[in-house]
Amino acid sequence: FQAMAQGSARFGRTDALLRYAYSPQRLLFAQEDGGPGAFYQENAFEAALRRRFLRDKRLRLQLGFTAEWNDFVPEFDDRDSFNPGTELAARYDFDFVSLRAGVEYEYRDAERDNYQRDKLDVGAGFDARLPWELLLRFTYERSFRD
Repeated sequence: FQAMAQGSARFGRTDALLRYAYSPQRLLFAQEDGGPGAFYQENAFEAALRRRFLRDKRLRLQLGFTAEWNDFVPEFDDRDSFNPGTELAARYDFDFVSLRAGVEYEYRDAERDNYQRDKLDVGAGFDARLPWELLLRFTYERSFRD
């Protein structure tokens, strides 16, 4: 389950976006010996600016800040973390197809050093608008973690 609140505003060719999402309880993994699983709550926040370019406004560039924080059950408090990140994305709209590409960097600052990491995601994909208000979306994403 995820609850989400989102707001946006348009200022000429620029859009401002704020989004908050909350997942009350997610299962990361279950113990093989039947012990308690690693349940956690997840909070996510995103603030972004999107700007349209070219005369027909088909090119959009987005710069955003993301933050996610996870609160695990007491048995796994060493995995509690705050994860700030930034993202840069581009999108070009044709009549029925949109091409997308982006890169996102995230740092996980966990309670225990063993669970800290740097992550870089690189992705590309397309959206195809089909008859009957159907949307076909394909995305390939590659993550690099340290």
